[in-house]
Amino acid sequence: MKQSIAIILVSAFCLFSYKGQSYTVAATPDKSTPAVTKAAYTGTYLGTIPCADCQGITMELTLQEAQKSKRKTFVLKQQYLGKPANKNIHTITGQWFLATGNKQNPKARILQLIPSGKDELMYFELMKDGSIKLLDRTQRQIKSRHNYTLKKQRA
Repeated sequence: MKQSIAIILVSAFCLFSYKGQSYTVAATPDKSTPAVTKAAYTGTYLGTIPCADCQGITMELTLQEAQKSKRKTFVLKQQYLGKPANKNIHTITGQWFLATGNKQNPKARILQLIPSGKDELMYFELMKDGSIKLLDRTQRQIKSRHNYTLKKQRA
């Protein structure tokens, strides 16, 4: 009896004391694509997406993959156009990986960004022309007449 109460108390303590974010990764990691093809996704993507309270957000996403460790990292610089200079740039870093499939398209190629800090996960769909298109938090296409595409820059 005492052991059951102790287990319940420890479980309740763990449940209520956890303050970290929980992440759900709906897509499955893409293991079918050779590493050479994955390296083709590394580089810099640039574009301006709409913003609710500014003139737009210029996004510069750089995807990197270390040759020896195969560690995939990213740097995302967001510049909020029309905001004061001291409050208009936000930089996010973390890891990225490719996955296949989302709720709308089981064959979609999904780029998932996992920030190192408290920023939320971000998802992009890899387009056939080499660009990437921002998806919403549930990995669905954003239904809008506005452009959410970042184009890959030539090296």
